[in-house]
Amino acid sequence: MVDRVPVELPDLGPCEVDASGLAVITLQARADATCANEGPTYLESAYTPYRGEVIAEGAEGPAVQVLQQGLGVEDDGIFGPATKAALLEFTEDHPWLETRDETSATLWHVLELQDYPTMPYRSMQTEEGDRGYQVSVLQTQLDVEVDGIFGPLTAEAVRSAQKSLV
Repeated sequence: MVDRVPVELPDLGPCEVDASGLAVITLQARADATCANEGPTYLESAYTPYRGEVIAEGAEGPAVQVLQQGLGVEDDGIFGPATKAALLEFTEDHPWLETRDETSATLWHVLELQDYPTMPYRSMQTEEGDRGYQVSVLQTQLDVEVDGIFGPLTAEAVRSAQKSLV
């Protein structure tokens, strides 16, 4: 029998409240609790609101600021020549991206992974006895020996990290 390590769920953000004043919670197949009609906040990043937004030179606002931060240029919120040049350089440096002077869903995704490299693993569940790359990622985040095996030392590190969040 595999000993399961309980997982403390992160803050779920504002939830819909029903007539009794209790938050409406949905239990999904992965046993993640989320607010009704909302995704878990731990799957969000600064890029989340802009993933599908196409912006180009002349645009202004918070989406431009997030883009500029991801590209490493001054984040004044104005998509000018410097932002355009940085965007073109970024797409040229990443051959799987089409070189263009406007954003795309793929570009936002690549920027997000650059700044949040563990994002793809945040919804994965692991337990003692599991093996693989996702366990190695967890061990790296916990700063324990990385061997890709979820053993007792990794389980203890998870418990310790969870206790520090309370």
